[in-house]
Amino acid sequence: MEKEKFFYAVTSSVTAPDKAALALVLASTALDSGHDVIVWFAAEGALLARAGNAARFSSPIFGNIEELLKKVVHLGGKLAACGTCCNFYKISDDELTEGVEKQTALWAVEVSVGRNCLTF
Repeated sequence: MEKEKFFYAVTSSVTAPDKAALALVLASTALDSGHDVIVWFAAEGALLARAGNAARFSSPIFGNIEELLKKVVHLGGKLAACGTCCNFYKISDDELTEGVEKQTALWAVEVSVGRNCLTF
């Protein structure tokens, strides 16, 4: 199978934890299959970029979001969060979950070119 590139935009957390969890399940499955994955946390999804916050969210279908996030990191997925969204939610750089870096919308546009893009 040829290696594919994926870009998962996670815009859910509080109001739809199943959507956020599904994005992370798909991301870890793609990584486990040898694909290249970037997960972008934006809008409400940026709340998952704050260290410890992901543990507060769980999906009755897919389980604890923190564990799913750790799996993506362990498998080598790249994680980024919208800097504007982090600023809105008052998430400072030193509060970011391990492996998450703040990025701009322009960065997201540029890295998503040529990738399979899915939004949750």
